[in-house]
Amino acid sequence: ANMTPTGEKTICEGDIVALNVPSQTGVYYQWRRNGNIIFGLYNNTINVKDNGIYSVIVTHPNGCFKISDSLKLETKPAPKAYTGKDTSICAGNFINLGKEETEGNSYLWNSEPVGFSSDKSNPIVKPTITTTYTLTETILNSGCTKSNSIIITVNSAPTAIINPVGNKNICEGENILIKTNYQPFAIYQWKLDGKDIENATNTSYIAAQTGNYTVLVSVQGNCNTL
Repeated sequence: ANMTPTGEKTICEGDIVALNVPSQTGVYYQWRRNGNIIFGLYNNTINVKDNGIYSVIVTHPNGCFKISDSLKLETKPAPKAYTGKDTSICAGNFINLGKEETEGNSYLWNSEPVGFSSDKSNPIVKPTITTTYTLTETILNSGCTKSNSIIITVNSAPTAIINPVGNKNICEGENILIKTNYQPFAIYQWKLDGKDIENATNTSYIAAQTGNYTVLVSVQGNCNTL
């Protein structure tokens, strides 16, 4: 049972090694790790990634069998390549990617669409459109690398136009309808002299008190306009 590879091999965490013995008709393959049967793997080729000593017993229909030479597999830790979670921001805002660097590691950020690169572990970016940022982190001593990506969705700021605008005089006991433009998925909060008006969350409001009326319009991604 000529298994390949054999001897000793070191890989980075997450990498895979293909173990193989020549395919033969009618034979039975029993793969083992640290002397224990690996159930469910009965082909002449398997992929492994965990530490251990691997071998295979090849049994012929006549009952004869042969044990292969072994492979001692060791894994080296891979970096985390922490990017953060996908999130949304308002157009014009900045956002911090990644986290503080780990000593002895190198960092490389790239973007799609292209145009951004950085060798910092936690760069600050200001995308103008939805952008995917990819980080490749390398442990310099071992050469092990890992890559992860984060998507930053950029939302446009809403508009907040009040009609009527300017100064308006009404008689005591009268009221006036003020309104703003409708925008899909927007949240509205009317204010009187800078303070929220309770339950005034529609596109229009009937004003009857003296004061300065404004409306805060908010959309997904913490975008708002007053």
